[in-house]
Amino acid sequence: MKKSVARRLLVTLVLVTLLSGTLYLVMQNFRDNLVFFFSPTEVLDTPEKASKRARLGGMIKEGSVKIVSKSEHRLRFAVTDFNKEVAVEYQGFLPDLFREGQGLVAEGYFDQKSQIFMARTILAKHDATYMPPQVEEVLDRHHGKDSLAQNKQDSQGQVSR
Repeated sequence: MKKSVARRLLVTLVLVTLLSGTLYLVMQNFRDNLVFFFSPTEVLDTPEKASKRARLGGMIKEGSVKIVSKSEHRLRFAVTDFNKEVAVEYQGFLPDLFREGQGLVAEGYFDQKSQIFMARTILAKHDATYMPPQVEEVLDRHHGKDSLAQNKQDSQGQVSR
């Protein structure tokens, strides 16, 4: 084989190997950072899917917020899609906009043994009319737009901690 053909073949092989390695690393990183969104109904119907890193979206059930440990800033509350509800436990400081009756997205995992969603991050709605699109879609599906609009009006201005 000529030197130029051998050199071209070697360069091509090295480039293909580097490209394959880079693609593999990107795909691994993508898979590790992929987070799926679930409603309370979906979490309870298929708990194994939410037992890894997941996002739970819905409304904070009125009267469900309970302090588990004040010194550890740990509390428990229920998230509902008006069909089913999931208990959520969170340790940390809550966003200022966290309220009962408001929409939220919690990131964490579902503990199948205790049937509690262990939240690592809480994302509360931003203003009086904002609701994450995924949460609104799930709630519309299970409860209807009219009830959701009424719940928004009823819960404005109520703060519970």
